[in-house]
Amino acid sequence: MVSEAVYTQRYREAVVSTQSTGIKCVQGDGSAAATDCSAEATECSGPKFVEYTGMTAGTYKCGPCADGTEATCEKCTGAADTGCNAVKEKGVDFKCMDWENKDDKF
Repeated sequence: MVSEAVYTQRYREAVVSTQSTGIKCVQGDGSAAATDCSAEATECSGPKFVEYTGMTAGTYKCGPCADGTEATCEKCTGAADTGCNAVKEKGVDFKCMDWENKDDKF
């Protein structure tokens, strides 16, 4: 019969072996799939979408945004299975309605 202490130790080892050692983030220009980051990394970051402007310039990386770049950089909490900073899909371009003034009426 296995003692409770031995059973508990085996259970802890099994749980630790199934846990990921780090997170994944999209890196570089965003063209490649998410890859593993260093064990210390807990956040991913990358370009930010700004309404009426579009995507800001920047690179995707492991780690937080640089100080002072909150307006152009977006961060997220990393995950072990997928990059939280995935490239945002581009939609249809935004266009304003074409109004014209005829007879002092719209």
